[in-house]
Amino acid sequence: MWARFPTNFSGVFMGPKPITPGSGELFRQTLREQINLKHPLVKLADLIEWERIDAVCASRFTSGRGRPATSPRLIAGLLYLQHAFDLSDDDVVWGWVENPYWQVFTGETYLQIEPPIDPEGFVVGARSMPGNPYDGHTLPEALEQASILGDTPIHTAVVDRGYRGVEGYRAPGYYDQASAEASPKA
Repeated sequence: MWARFPTNFSGVFMGPKPITPGSGELFRQTLREQINLKHPLVKLADLIEWERIDAVCASRFTSGRGRPATSPRLIAGLLYLQHAFDLSDDDVVWGWVENPYWQVFTGETYLQIEPPIDPEGFVVGARSMPGNPYDGHTLPEALEQASILGDTPIHTAVVDRGYRGVEGYRAPGYYDQASAEASPKA
């Protein structure tokens, strides 16, 4: 039995889109085909709502100037890895080159052999503090500088354990400026 197609039929059937590899990637295996998918970083990467992070970053960090933005997943992933493993900017970037699990965590499909960013690109601004104060005592100045550089007020920041005991610090890695302003001064 023959099927009869309408006259406006374009010859394209519905179904999955074909995989269109980039140049030279037709016979390359993806990273996920080469690694243990039960590794903690792979499992964590699968739990994180990366699309939501991308959407938030796209809505808050838009600019018509300069080079194209770096992937929010890459930056968020590198910052997580840097914090989790207590690494310097250089160490996290070069560790990423050497570790396929880190590459999968930050959204890479194929093994990369070059650094994803310049390690010096992590530091957007720096400020000298007289007397070299403890981390927890630099937060207001750091938030002020971030607001100036980002041209938007900062309400929430990811911080390290050095901020314990600072007003507004609610949980490891979380600082809420609204809580700091609402809390009574000691």
